[in-house]
Amino acid sequence: MPAYQNGLLPLVVGAGTNICGNTPDISYEGPGDPRSGPSRMLWHLPWERDKLVWLDRDGATQIDSATCRRAPGVAALPTETEEGGLASGAYRMALAGIVQGNVGPYRADAPCNRSEFKMDGNQATNARGPWTLSLTGTAKWQGETVDLSLSLGLPEEIGPGTHEIGPTDKDKLPSAYLWMSVSDAGPNAPRPATYTSKGGGSLTLARRDQDAITGKAEITFVSRDDPSDEVTLAADFDEIPYSAGPEVTLVETTGTVTALDESIPDDPLINFFTPAKAVEGEDKLVLSLGKFGPKLELDFPAGHSGTFTAGADAPVSITFAGMPVSAKGSLERSEDGGLGGELTAELGAHDQLEGAGSVTLRFAGIPVESGE
Repeated sequence: MPAYQNGLLPLVVGAGTNICGNTPDISYEGPGDPRSGPSRMLWHLPWERDKLVWLDRDGATQIDSATCRRAPGVAALPTETEEGGLASGAYRMALAGIVQGNVGPYRADAPCNRSEFKMDGNQATNARGPWTLSLTGTAKWQGETVDLSLSLGLPEEIGPGTHEIGPTDKDKLPSAYLWMSVSDAGPNAPRPATYTSKGGGSLTLARRDQDAITGKAEITFVSRDDPSDEVTLAADFDEIPYSAGPEVTLVETTGTVTALDESIPDDPLINFFTPAKAVEGEDKLVLSLGKFGPKLELDFPAGHSGTFTAGADAPVSITFAGMPVSAKGSLERSEDGGLGGELTAELGAHDQLEGAGSVTLRFAGIPVESGE
């Protein structure tokens, strides 16, 4: 760790992560930050659950990374407008009941704040969803300070307007979880319950697109342990930025692949082919559509772009569940280095399939990792 700077000592505080012996990579973002340049110079850590604090020479915390450390002379990004409203990228929450407190306003687009707008589940796409809106903060529970996390599940294709908050077993309605933990609690110390939405609340969205989400929510939670234990939460959020992820879309199936898809309604076929991953080395690019079980894996020559035919004696090879198959399609590289494209794979008789069929997939936004 660096020595004292401007009379302050930086210290990593772990929250359920084993950081002992693992030297943290603490980066200091400056003018090279492509998101906003020199107005956003932040200290941040590579772990989601840990934070950086700054201690004075008496050991007192002077700066907590939840508010972000700016370079000397650089103004902090605002959480509120001059009129007192939320600034773009900020949120706040208020809780009442056995858990009480006012959270924020905080910025959700700061690397040292764990809040994020992200895709949730293998079937998610940037265009349609579903998604999760995750906001964090602190509150009081039985006189103790607790770290809390709101997870608001947003169903597929939700858009602007007012929507009912439902219980967590209703897939077509927004629903929510509320988790809390007591810092440094002993193994036998009392711990807060997990709370879930019970229905009857509301979510009003002014914006929901591929870039950001703006709105407010009023949610009534009930404890999993005691239905009479309720917590009410109100949240406002403005232009929380969207964290896009790799997309894989099932376009068409034929033959036995269609039959397989129809036979497993509780485990959609798209789950075979998600998540997507790409690794490129000096000699080849490996594109994996799926992680476990029957997945498609393609080996391209390094640097490949454009149309392709995959199969025996072709420059591109492809396997399904480890068995060679054939395919044709296109591979495109975006300006940011990500991969997109489409392919149709012909799948013959296999221990996963009884007969022949085909699957057509479209993919986008797949980052390329560096391989050996």
